[in-house]
Amino acid sequence: MTLVGWWAADQWGRSTGIPDDGRVVVDEVAGAAMLLACARPRDTLWMIPLLIGFLVVDGIKPWPMSAMESLPGAYGVMGDDLIIALLVGAVLVPLGIWQGRRN
Repeated sequence: MTLVGWWAADQWGRSTGIPDDGRVVVDEVAGAAMLLACARPRDTLWMIPLLIGFLVVDGIKPWPMSAMESLPGAYGVMGDDLIIALLVGAVLVPLGIWQGRRN
């Protein structure tokens, strides 16, 4: 998914001249898929906070995501969302494990 998204974002940016066109959402899909693949939630209810966390951080774009966006072409388009997936996963997955042990 990520490699196809990388290719698609690069091709779209080259053909339109818009490096990070808002109509291209393959980067968000790849980031969300990566987050869910890494987290592997046992129940579907745990997917909701993971995806909400992903979208909130994607909307805020704190550093290092904002720095990734400045990279050229598909690196910037895909890179920020993949970093978001890693960071949200790094925070929420251990929290979910900890919460599961408390119950």
